Parts: sequence; structure tokens; C-alpha cells
Amino acid sequence: MPATFLQQKKIQRRLIVVLAIVVLVSISVIWWGFFLTAPSPEATLPSPKKVDINTSILSHPLLQELDEPRAKTQIPLEVGRSNPLLPSLQ
Repeated sequence: MPATFLQQKKIQRRLIVVLAIVVLVSISVIWWGFFLTAPSPEATLPSPKKVDINTSILSHPLLQELDEPRAKTQIPLEVGRSNPLLPSLQ
């Protein structure tokens, strides 16, 4: 037997109430979870420590004797075609 208009309206009211309850519960969980909890001490970053770098090793005589590992490459004068989108004529 199909539901009458009054029955459908009653079902819609119940669904609206259920939806409102779900929205209120969700908002309250988000509020209490994010805004009312204090940040834990583990969440704060520790203070940075000072780093001392010993650069005296760079003045070692063996490092001063090092040279460029290879010769510089020469760039060719003409590379490719003037219009690379044209089909090649081979």
C-alpha cells in the first residue's frame, strides 16, 4: 500500500530531526576536539641547537692541489634544424 501524503510528511520530519542531531553532534565533536584541547608538550618544537662547522679542513694542501676534473665542453655552433616542426626530407 503506497504511503499517503501525511505519512510522507511525518517521515520527512523525522529525517530532518535525525539530520539536525547528526549535524549538532558533528559540530560539537569538532569543537571539543580541535578548539578546547590544549596543545600537548610533545607537539612543540625543541629549541634549535648551535651547529659548529670546522672549515679548516678546506685549507689542507692536498685539497689546494686539486684541479678541474675534465676539460670544458664546447657548444656546437649549429644544433638542429631551423624549424624542427617541418617533416624531415630524408
